Amino acid sequence: MKFLFVPDSFKGTLSSNEVCDVLERCARRNFDDLVIERIPVADGGEGTVDVFLSLGLGEKIKVRSHNSFMEEKEGYYLFDKESKTAIVELAVVAGLPEVYDRRDPTSTTTYGVGELIKDGVKRGAKKVIVALGGSSTNDGGVGLACALGAKFFDFDGYEFLPVGGSLSDIADIDVSGLEYLKDVEFSVMCDVDTVLTGDRSASAVYGPQKGASEADVLLLDKGLSRLSELWKDIYKRDFSTLKGGGAAGGAGAGISAFLGGKLESGIEIVLRLLDFEKKLQGCDCVFTGEGKFDEQSFMGKVINGVSSKTKEKGVKLVVIAGVVKGVSKADIESAGISAVYATNPNNLPFEEVRGRAREDLEKTADKVFQDLKNNII
Repeated sequence: MKFLFVPDSFKGTLSSNEVCDVLERCARRNFDDLVIERIPVADGGEGTVDVFLSLGLGEKIKVRSHNSFMEEKEGYYLFDKESKTAIVELAVVAGLPEVYDRRDPTSTTTYGVGELIKDGVKRGAKKVIVALGGSSTNDGGVGLACALGAKFFDFDGYEFLPVGGSLSDIADIDVSGLEYLKDVEFSVMCDVDTVLTGDRSASAVYGPQKGASEADVLLLDKGLSRLSELWKDIYKRDFSTLKGGGAAGGAGAGISAFLGGKLESGIEIVLRLLDFEKKLQGCDCVFTGEGKFDEQSFMGKVINGVSSKTKEKGVKLVVIAGVVKGVSKADIESAGISAVYATNPNNLPFEEVRGRAREDLEKTADKVFQDLKNNII
């Protein structure tokens, strides 16, 4: 038999690679003569570059860069010589975990992300993929644009580096310094559909998670509105309602505006790069999962991307998640999912089960493979 393991991480407990380890161990306990292919994945959040590296796609390039407070640090990205593709993970230099004890989206910048992109282009990248998950920023991507060559001026005519809280101070933008990037194709890995401004925007929805007060949210949203007005003047296009434009504090819209980037579902990009449909050939069952399987799992997340492919090809799919909540039988059947298992079926508090996540996954996985062996699935 041929099994394909395609899990996301169980955030806060197990990486996607660790989930694969457990699944493989349990599968081999229950089946002989197995062919197993492991594809630990990410949908654009933290760990995206490491996932690709674990699959042998490209090499890790280290770069002296800056974090979201413009402090020097060593960043990195993935570069694939054969396809001339650079994969840049925003969270490497502008991620929330790194600044967790001093969160302040009014003061942070995506400048370091631009430094990584620039190095990739200098190395010969003709395609750049930017993974936007896990940001600590709300600057509309002006920081990364500045690092790449754009210039921003205040109302007194002075050039400056805007951050989330000073976007309203931008009087003019010179984008001529970005001309050298016109032949580079930019794609954005995005798993949210928030827009740039308004009640359901980057600032309102995710600003508080990054440390923004109610007053900060208003300031940040006002700044992104100002940026949107400037883009209208420069590019003759309204980016304020772009689906996914609010990702990473407006960096989704920023990359679209400044660099012509195409916003796509992160998992769709990953599966395409991995030639997932080809891997499904001759496969008896696919196993995927994540920490929480809920209604959002059908909105561009890993399970959604995997299930769309397995359903199309008629391959059996089993979902194993930490918690299953708010998902109906109709949703599951519509997605072509054969069975769903929870490692924490009683929805016990996270802190209570966190320490035994691996043990719970192993027990659940053993049951899954026993059910499969007994034709219950």
